[in-house]
Formats: sequence, C-alpha cells, structure tokens
Amino acid sequence: MDMVDILKNKNIKVRKLPKWGADLRKEWETHFANHLNDEEKREIYLFDHGGYCGYLWHLFSYKKKDCLEGEMAQKAFDMRPKQNVMCFFKTLILPYNLRMLLDLAPQT
Repeated sequence: MDMVDILKNKNIKVRKLPKWGADLRKEWETHFANHLNDEEKREIYLFDHGGYCGYLWHLFSYKKKDCLEGEMAQKAFDMRPKQNVMCFFKTLILPYNLRMLLDLAPQT
C-alpha cells in the first residue's frame, strides 16, 4: 500500500499537482531556505547544478534552520488547524494537496 492509499483509507482527499511541483518547491525553498546560497544548498543535498534534488527536510536535519523537535514538534503540529496540507514526497517534484476530512493526528 502506498502513501496515497494510506491517506485515502483515513478519509483524506489526495490530489496530485504535477504541473505545480517545481513552482511549489521553489516557493518552499524561498520561504525556508532563502538565507542559504547555492553552495550551501548543495552541501545539504537540497540543490544540485540542475536544480532541486534533495529532501526538503535536510534544511532542518542539517541544522540550517531552527525548528521544534520531538514531543514539542508533535504538540505544535497537533495544535495547528489542518484544512489543507502540501506534502512533498521524497525527492519527487510532485506535491500532493491533502484536503482533510478528519483531523490528521497520530493514531494510537
């Protein structure tokens, strides 16, 4: 079962946005990684000579941008309203727009 099937089984509408992938990824980069130059982006595998190549979360895992972690991050995520969420999957430049029908929270 892939990610889309898992989300649909949780009553979450999923829509692929193939034509917007590069633009949305660039917008994400501008918002979160604008303080890094191209060489710094290459060092964390966010960017290569041909454009986007890496995992967006590398910006945070390589400590290039402050972020919440662990339980504090989970609590902050759970408290945010989530009517629309943009999900970039691995290195694909194919975002998914997730329209929530139920609250996206961890199931125990």
